[in-house]
Amino acid sequence: MAESLQNQPTPDEVERHVASDSEPRRLNTPNDVVPQGDADGARTAAKARFDYLDIIKGYLIILVVFAHLIEHFGTYDPVFRAVYSALSLHGLPIFVIASGMVAKPLLGDKDYRKMVAKLLLPLICLQPFYLALYARAGGDAMRHILDPQWLLWFLLSLLLWRMMLPLFLRVPLALPLAVGITLAAGYAQFIGADLSLSRTLYFFPFFLAGYLWRDRVLKIVSTARVLWGLLFIALLVGTALWFLHGLDSAVVYHDRGYDQAAVWKDYPALGRLALLVLSSIGCLAWMAIIPRSSKFLVRMGQRSLTVLALHGFVVLVFLKLFNMAGWTYSPSPLLFPVLLVLSVAIAWGVSLFDGPFNRFFDWLAAKLSRFVPRIP
Repeated sequence: MAESLQNQPTPDEVERHVASDSEPRRLNTPNDVVPQGDADGARTAAKARFDYLDIIKGYLIILVVFAHLIEHFGTYDPVFRAVYSALSLHGLPIFVIASGMVAKPLLGDKDYRKMVAKLLLPLICLQPFYLALYARAGGDAMRHILDPQWLLWFLLSLLLWRMMLPLFLRVPLALPLAVGITLAAGYAQFIGADLSLSRTLYFFPFFLAGYLWRDRVLKIVSTARVLWGLLFIALLVGTALWFLHGLDSAVVYHDRGYDQAAVWKDYPALGRLALLVLSSIGCLAWMAIIPRSSKFLVRMGQRSLTVLALHGFVVLVFLKLFNMAGWTYSPSPLLFPVLLVLSVAIAWGVSLFDGPFNRFFDWLAAKLSRFVPRIP
Protein backbone atom coordinates (compact mmCIF):
# COMPACT_ATOMS: atom_id res chain seq x y z
CA MET A 1 0.00 0.00 0.00
CA ALA A 2 2.66 2.44 0.95
CA GLU A 3 6.38 2.10 0.45
CA SER A 4 6.82 -1.09 2.40
CA LEU A 5 3.78 -2.51 0.67
CA GLN A 6 4.85 -1.49 -2.79
CA ASN A 7 8.59 -2.08 -2.80
CA GLN A 8 8.86 -5.58 -1.41
CA PRO A 9 12.15 -7.44 -0.95
CA THR A 10 13.37 -9.34 -3.97
CA PRO A 11 13.95 -13.10 -3.72
CA ASP A 12 17.68 -12.39 -3.39
CA GLU A 13 16.97 -10.14 -0.44
CA VAL A 14 14.84 -12.90 1.04
CA GLU A 15 17.77 -15.30 0.84
CA ARG A 16 20.02 -12.79 2.57
CA HIS A 17 17.45 -12.42 5.37
CA VAL A 18 17.28 -16.19 5.67
CA ALA A 19 21.02 -16.39 6.11
CA SER A 20 21.03 -13.77 8.88
CA ASP A 21 21.54 -15.17 12.36
CA SER A 22 20.13 -12.01 13.84
CA GLU A 23 16.74 -12.63 12.29
CA PRO A 24 15.86 -16.29 12.86
CA ARG A 25 12.09 -15.78 12.78
CA ARG A 26 11.92 -13.45 9.80
CA LEU A 27 11.29 -16.07 7.12
CA ASN A 28 11.32 -19.79 6.65
CA THR A 29 14.71 -21.10 5.64
CA PRO A 30 15.04 -22.60 2.17
CA ASN A 31 15.24 -26.06 3.79
CA ASP A 32 11.70 -25.57 5.06
CA VAL A 33 10.24 -25.19 1.60
CA VAL A 34 12.61 -26.88 -0.87
CA PRO A 35 15.45 -29.43 -0.79
CA GLN A 36 18.77 -28.12 0.46
CA GLY A 37 20.74 -26.23 -2.15
CA ASP A 38 17.76 -25.67 -4.42
CA ALA A 39 18.12 -21.90 -4.71
CA ASP A 40 15.72 -21.72 -7.64
CA GLY A 41 13.05 -23.41 -5.56
CA ALA A 42 13.61 -20.96 -2.71
CA ARG A 43 13.27 -18.01 -5.05
CA THR A 44 10.11 -19.48 -6.57
CA ALA A 45 8.58 -19.97 -3.13
CA ALA A 46 9.54 -16.44 -2.12
CA LYS A 47 8.02 -14.98 -5.29
CA ALA A 48 4.77 -16.89 -4.72
CA ARG A 49 4.65 -15.57 -1.17
CA PHE A 50 5.12 -11.97 -2.23
CA ASP A 51 2.60 -12.39 -5.05
CA TYR A 52 0.08 -13.51 -2.46
CA LEU A 53 0.81 -10.42 -0.37
CA ASP A 54 0.30 -8.29 -3.48
CA ILE A 55 -3.03 -10.03 -4.07
CA ILE A 56 -4.06 -9.21 -0.50
CA LYS A 57 -3.12 -5.56 -1.03
CA GLY A 58 -4.85 -5.40 -4.40
CA TYR A 59 -8.00 -6.93 -2.99
CA LEU A 60 -8.04 -4.59 -0.03
CA ILE A 61 -7.18 -1.38 -1.87
CA ILE A 62 -10.37 -1.95 -3.86
CA LEU A 63 -12.12 -2.45 -0.53
CA VAL A 64 -10.68 0.88 0.68
CA VAL A 65 -12.17 2.68 -2.32
CA PHE A 66 -15.48 0.88 -1.76
CA ALA A 67 -15.49 1.81 1.93
CA HIS A 68 -14.85 5.47 1.16
CA LEU A 69 -17.77 5.47 -1.24
CA ILE A 70 -20.25 3.92 1.17
CA GLU A 71 -18.96 6.06 4.07
CA HIS A 72 -20.58 9.03 2.36
CA PHE A 73 -24.00 7.39 2.43
CA GLY A 74 -23.46 6.22 6.01
CA THR A 75 -23.93 9.78 7.19
CA TYR A 76 -27.61 9.49 6.31
CA ASP A 77 -28.34 5.76 6.40
CA PRO A 78 -27.57 3.45 9.38
CA VAL A 79 -27.22 0.34 7.21
CA PHE A 80 -24.50 1.92 5.09
CA ARG A 81 -22.81 3.18 8.25
CA ALA A 82 -22.88 -0.29 9.82
CA VAL A 83 -21.45 -1.94 6.70
CA TYR A 84 -18.70 0.67 6.48
CA SER A 85 -17.80 0.17 10.15
CA ALA A 86 -17.71 -3.64 9.88
CA LEU A 87 -15.52 -3.52 6.76
CA SER A 88 -13.14 -1.06 8.41
CA LEU A 89 -12.90 -3.08 11.60
CA HIS A 90 -11.80 -6.28 9.88
CA GLY A 91 -10.25 -5.01 6.65
CA LEU A 92 -7.94 -2.14 7.54
CA PRO A 93 -5.73 -4.10 9.98
CA ILE A 94 -4.89 -6.53 7.16
CA PHE A 95 -3.06 -3.71 5.38
CA VAL A 96 -1.08 -3.08 8.55
CA ILE A 97 -0.27 -6.77 8.98
CA ALA A 98 0.87 -7.00 5.36
CA SER A 99 3.10 -3.95 5.90
CA GLY A 100 4.72 -5.65 8.87
CA MET A 101 5.30 -8.83 6.88
CA VAL A 102 7.63 -7.02 4.47
CA ALA A 103 9.22 -4.66 7.00
CA LYS A 104 12.94 -4.68 7.75
CA PRO A 105 14.39 -5.10 11.25
CA LEU A 106 17.14 -2.56 10.56
CA LEU A 107 16.95 0.61 8.51
CA GLY A 108 19.83 2.12 6.59
CA ASP A 109 20.35 5.28 4.60
CA LYS A 110 18.69 3.80 1.51
CA ASP A 111 15.63 2.77 3.51
CA TYR A 112 15.18 6.20 5.02
CA ARG A 113 15.48 7.85 1.62
CA LYS A 114 12.88 5.49 0.19
CA MET A 115 10.51 6.29 3.03
CA VAL A 116 10.94 9.99 2.35
CA ALA A 117 10.21 9.51 -1.37
CA LYS A 118 7.31 7.07 -1.00
CA LEU A 119 5.68 8.20 2.24
CA LEU A 120 6.71 11.59 3.58
CA LEU A 121 6.83 13.63 0.37
CA PRO A 122 3.43 12.39 -0.93
CA LEU A 123 1.95 13.24 2.48
CA ILE A 124 3.44 16.74 2.50
CA CYS A 125 2.49 17.46 -1.11
CA LEU A 126 -1.07 16.09 -1.00
CA GLN A 127 -2.05 17.36 2.45
CA PRO A 128 -2.66 20.96 1.24
CA PHE A 129 -4.99 19.74 -1.50
CA TYR A 130 -7.08 17.63 0.88
CA LEU A 131 -7.10 20.47 3.41
CA ALA A 132 -8.37 22.85 0.73
CA LEU A 133 -11.20 20.45 -0.09
CA TYR A 134 -11.95 20.11 3.61
CA ALA A 135 -12.13 23.89 3.95
CA ARG A 136 -14.35 24.12 0.90
CA ALA A 137 -16.74 21.69 2.57
CA GLY A 138 -16.95 24.01 5.57
CA GLY A 139 -14.26 22.56 7.83
CA ASP A 140 -11.62 24.46 9.80
CA ALA A 141 -8.48 23.62 7.80
CA MET A 142 -6.05 25.49 10.05
CA ARG A 143 -7.26 23.62 13.10
CA HIS A 144 -6.54 20.32 11.36
CA ILE A 145 -3.29 21.23 9.67
CA LEU A 146 -1.36 18.63 11.72
CA ASP A 147 -4.03 15.99 11.14
CA PRO A 148 -3.23 13.96 8.00
CA GLN A 149 -6.43 14.31 6.05
CA TRP A 150 -8.71 11.40 5.31
CA LEU A 151 -6.64 8.58 3.79
CA LEU A 152 -3.21 10.24 4.20
CA TRP A 153 -2.87 9.17 7.83
CA PHE A 154 -1.67 5.75 6.72
CA LEU A 155 1.43 7.23 5.07
CA LEU A 156 2.62 8.91 8.25
CA SER A 157 1.69 5.95 10.45
CA LEU A 158 3.55 3.52 8.20
CA LEU A 159 6.65 5.68 8.36
CA LEU A 160 6.45 5.72 12.15
CA TRP A 161 5.79 1.97 12.39
CA ARG A 162 8.87 1.21 10.34
CA MET A 163 10.97 3.42 12.58
CA MET A 164 9.46 1.94 15.75
CA LEU A 165 10.02 -1.69 14.73
CA PRO A 166 13.82 -1.83 15.29
CA LEU A 167 13.35 -0.30 18.73
CA PHE A 168 10.67 -2.79 19.83
CA LEU A 169 12.67 -5.75 18.55
CA ARG A 170 15.32 -4.92 21.14
CA VAL A 171 13.03 -5.34 24.14
CA PRO A 172 11.57 -8.55 25.57
CA LEU A 173 7.84 -9.22 25.23
CA ALA A 174 7.61 -6.62 22.48
CA LEU A 175 4.07 -7.50 21.40
CA PRO A 176 2.48 -7.43 24.87
CA LEU A 177 4.26 -4.13 25.45
CA ALA A 178 2.83 -2.71 22.20
CA VAL A 179 -0.66 -3.87 23.15
CA GLY A 180 -0.26 -2.32 26.62
CA ILE A 181 0.74 1.02 25.09
CA THR A 182 -2.26 0.84 22.76
CA LEU A 183 -4.65 0.28 25.66
CA ALA A 184 -3.08 3.00 27.79
CA ALA A 185 -3.07 5.55 24.95
CA GLY A 186 -6.86 5.73 25.01
CA TYR A 187 -6.73 7.40 28.42
CA ALA A 188 -4.49 10.24 27.19
CA GLN A 189 -6.70 13.00 25.84
CA PHE A 190 -3.77 14.67 24.05
CA ILE A 191 -3.28 11.57 21.86
CA GLY A 192 -5.61 12.02 18.93
CA ALA A 193 -5.67 12.63 15.20
CA ASP A 194 -2.79 15.11 15.11
CA LEU A 195 0.29 13.55 13.52
CA SER A 196 -1.79 10.36 13.30
CA LEU A 197 -0.53 9.49 16.78
CA SER A 198 -3.63 7.68 18.04
CA ARG A 199 -3.91 5.50 14.94
CA THR A 200 -0.19 4.81 14.93
CA LEU A 201 -0.31 3.46 18.46
CA TYR A 202 -3.57 1.56 17.94
CA PHE A 203 -2.44 -0.32 14.83
CA PHE A 204 1.21 -0.88 15.74
CA PRO A 205 0.51 -4.27 17.42
CA PHE A 206 -0.85 -5.50 14.05
CA PHE A 207 2.30 -4.27 12.30
CA LEU A 208 4.56 -5.91 14.87
CA ALA A 209 2.58 -9.16 14.77
CA GLY A 210 2.85 -9.20 10.98
CA TYR A 211 6.62 -9.02 11.27
CA LEU A 212 7.01 -11.51 14.13
CA TRP A 213 4.45 -14.08 12.98
CA ARG A 214 4.60 -13.77 9.22
CA ASP A 215 5.16 -17.44 8.38
CA ARG A 216 2.80 -18.58 11.10
CA VAL A 217 0.01 -16.35 9.80
CA LEU A 218 0.46 -17.50 6.21
CA LYS A 219 0.37 -21.12 7.33
CA ILE A 220 -2.75 -20.62 9.46
CA VAL A 221 -4.76 -18.96 6.69
CA SER A 222 -3.82 -21.62 4.14
CA THR A 223 -5.73 -24.38 5.92
CA ALA A 224 -9.45 -24.99 6.57
CA ARG A 225 -10.41 -22.16 4.24
CA VAL A 226 -14.09 -23.15 4.18
CA LEU A 227 -14.32 -22.89 7.95
CA TRP A 228 -12.49 -19.57 7.88
CA GLY A 229 -14.94 -18.38 5.24
CA LEU A 230 -17.95 -19.28 7.39
CA LEU A 231 -16.34 -17.56 10.36
CA PHE A 232 -15.67 -14.47 8.27
CA ILE A 233 -19.31 -14.21 7.18
CA ALA A 234 -20.46 -14.66 10.77
CA LEU A 235 -18.07 -11.99 12.05
CA LEU A 236 -18.89 -9.50 9.30
CA VAL A 237 -22.65 -9.89 9.73
CA GLY A 238 -22.40 -9.99 13.51
CA THR A 239 -20.31 -6.84 13.81
CA ALA A 240 -22.50 -5.02 11.28
CA LEU A 241 -25.53 -5.86 13.41
CA TRP A 242 -23.65 -4.74 16.52
CA PHE A 243 -22.93 -1.38 14.92
CA LEU A 244 -26.51 -1.18 13.71
CA HIS A 245 -27.85 -1.77 17.22
CA GLY A 246 -25.80 0.42 19.49
CA LEU A 247 -22.03 0.21 19.03
CA ASP A 248 -20.63 3.65 18.26
CA SER A 249 -19.12 3.59 14.77
CA ALA A 250 -16.57 6.19 15.92
CA VAL A 251 -14.52 3.38 17.49
CA VAL A 252 -13.37 2.22 14.05
CA TYR A 253 -11.65 5.54 13.31
CA HIS A 254 -9.13 5.02 16.14
CA ASP A 255 -8.30 8.73 16.15
CA ARG A 256 -9.68 9.68 19.56
CA GLY A 257 -9.52 8.63 23.19
CA TYR A 258 -11.91 6.73 25.39
CA ASP A 259 -13.62 9.93 26.46
CA GLN A 260 -14.96 10.37 22.91
CA ALA A 261 -15.37 6.79 21.66
CA ALA A 262 -15.33 3.56 23.66
CA VAL A 263 -16.68 0.07 23.17
CA TRP A 264 -17.33 -0.31 26.90
CA LYS A 265 -17.52 3.00 28.76
CA ASP A 266 -17.14 1.48 32.24
CA TYR A 267 -14.02 -0.48 31.25
CA PRO A 268 -12.74 1.21 28.06
CA ALA A 269 -9.34 -0.50 27.94
CA LEU A 270 -10.98 -3.91 28.19
CA GLY A 271 -13.37 -2.90 25.42
CA ARG A 272 -10.47 -1.86 23.18
CA LEU A 273 -8.70 -5.15 23.90
CA ALA A 274 -11.83 -7.04 22.86
CA LEU A 275 -11.93 -4.99 19.67
CA LEU A 276 -8.28 -5.86 18.93
CA VAL A 277 -8.99 -9.56 19.38
CA LEU A 278 -12.13 -9.41 17.25
CA SER A 279 -10.27 -7.54 14.50
CA SER A 280 -7.42 -10.05 14.59
CA ILE A 281 -9.73 -13.01 14.12
CA GLY A 282 -11.57 -11.19 11.34
CA CYS A 283 -8.26 -10.45 9.60
CA LEU A 284 -7.23 -14.10 9.61
CA ALA A 285 -10.63 -15.20 8.35
CA TRP A 286 -10.58 -12.62 5.57
CA MET A 287 -7.02 -13.46 4.51
CA ALA A 288 -7.97 -17.13 4.27
CA ILE A 289 -10.67 -16.55 1.65
CA ILE A 290 -8.76 -14.09 -0.54
CA PRO A 291 -7.91 -15.69 -3.92
CA ARG A 292 -4.44 -17.21 -4.19
CA SER A 293 -3.83 -16.22 -7.81
CA SER A 294 -4.86 -13.19 -9.82
CA LYS A 295 -2.65 -11.19 -12.17
CA PHE A 296 -5.04 -8.26 -11.93
CA LEU A 297 -4.89 -8.17 -8.12
CA VAL A 298 -1.11 -8.61 -8.12
CA ARG A 299 -0.81 -5.58 -10.37
CA MET A 300 -3.22 -3.60 -8.22
CA GLY A 301 -1.30 -4.54 -5.08
CA GLN A 302 1.97 -3.39 -6.58
CA ARG A 303 0.38 -0.02 -7.35
CA SER A 304 -1.54 0.32 -4.11
CA LEU A 305 0.39 3.38 -2.89
CA THR A 306 -0.73 5.40 -5.89
CA VAL A 307 -4.33 4.24 -5.51
CA LEU A 308 -4.27 5.03 -1.81
CA ALA A 309 -2.90 8.53 -2.26
CA LEU A 310 -4.96 9.64 -5.24
CA HIS A 311 -8.28 7.82 -5.22
CA GLY A 312 -9.77 10.30 -2.76
CA PHE A 313 -9.95 12.99 -5.43
CA VAL A 314 -11.86 10.70 -7.80
CA VAL A 315 -14.17 9.52 -5.00
CA LEU A 316 -15.03 13.13 -4.17
CA VAL A 317 -16.04 13.76 -7.78
CA PHE A 318 -18.44 10.82 -7.73
CA LEU A 319 -19.84 11.86 -4.35
CA LYS A 320 -20.64 15.23 -5.86
CA LEU A 321 -22.42 13.47 -8.72
CA PHE A 322 -24.36 11.33 -6.23
CA ASN A 323 -25.51 14.50 -4.48
CA MET A 324 -26.63 16.02 -7.77
CA ALA A 325 -28.54 12.82 -8.61
CA GLY A 326 -30.31 12.88 -5.23
CA TRP A 327 -28.97 9.49 -4.10
CA THR A 328 -27.20 10.69 -0.96
CA TYR A 329 -30.08 11.24 1.45
CA SER A 330 -32.11 8.10 0.75
CA PRO A 331 -29.70 5.44 -0.56
CA SER A 332 -31.00 2.04 -1.58
CA PRO A 333 -29.19 -1.22 -0.70
CA LEU A 334 -29.14 -1.84 -4.47
CA LEU A 335 -26.34 0.73 -4.55
CA PHE A 336 -23.90 -1.72 -2.92
CA PRO A 337 -23.12 -3.76 -6.09
CA VAL A 338 -23.02 -0.56 -8.15
CA LEU A 339 -20.52 1.00 -5.77
CA LEU A 340 -18.44 -2.18 -5.75
CA VAL A 341 -18.13 -2.18 -9.54
CA LEU A 342 -17.36 1.53 -9.43
CA SER A 343 -14.66 0.87 -6.83
CA VAL A 344 -12.88 -1.59 -9.12
CA ALA A 345 -13.05 0.92 -11.98
CA ILE A 346 -11.71 3.76 -9.83
CA ALA A 347 -8.87 1.69 -8.41
CA TRP A 348 -7.89 0.47 -11.87
CA GLY A 349 -8.08 3.94 -13.38
CA VAL A 350 -6.01 5.57 -10.66
CA SER A 351 -3.42 2.77 -10.82
CA LEU A 352 -2.59 3.88 -14.38
CA PHE A 353 -0.92 6.94 -12.86
CA ASP A 354 1.48 4.80 -10.84
CA GLY A 355 4.46 5.43 -13.11
CA PRO A 356 4.23 9.24 -13.25
CA PHE A 357 3.38 9.40 -9.55
CA ASN A 358 6.48 7.46 -8.49
CA ARG A 359 8.79 9.14 -11.00
CA PHE A 360 7.77 12.58 -9.76
CA PHE A 361 8.40 11.82 -6.09
CA ASP A 362 11.62 9.95 -6.87
CA TRP A 363 12.76 13.03 -8.78
CA LEU A 364 11.72 15.36 -5.96
CA ALA A 365 13.45 13.19 -3.36
CA ALA A 366 16.64 13.16 -5.43
CA LYS A 367 16.61 16.95 -5.67
CA LEU A 368 16.05 17.38 -1.95
CA SER A 369 18.62 14.72 -1.02
CA ARG A 370 21.39 17.15 -1.93
CA PHE A 371 20.61 19.05 1.25
CA VAL A 372 20.41 16.01 3.52
CA PRO A 373 23.56 14.31 4.91
CA ARG A 374 23.81 10.56 4.43
CA ILE A 375 23.24 8.25 7.37
CA PRO A 376 26.18 5.87 7.93
